[in-house]
Amino acid sequence: MATIEKQKVVNLRIDEVRRNLIDEAAKLQGKSRTEFMVEAAYKEAEQTILDQKIFILDEADCEYLSRTNHKPDPKLVKLFKSKSPWEE
Repeated sequence: MATIEKQKVVNLRIDEVRRNLIDEAAKLQGKSRTEFMVEAAYKEAEQTILDQKIFILDEADCEYLSRTNHKPDPKLVKLFKSKSPWEE
């Protein structure tokens, strides 16, 4: 995880059942609730962004794209050229 110069506060309201589950999981990993929640949220954020940038094609789709003269959507071109937030 990237080094953070100044930490910010995030307040959450959750029900007791969810908080207890998070506390149990954090304890199993030897982490504080905060450490556990920040790492879990960070992983989910990364995955959400990657899901928008990585496309897996099967062989048939790959062949189709390579033999057609399609023009890529400018928005997709911009997306693929952009860096992920954790790369900046």
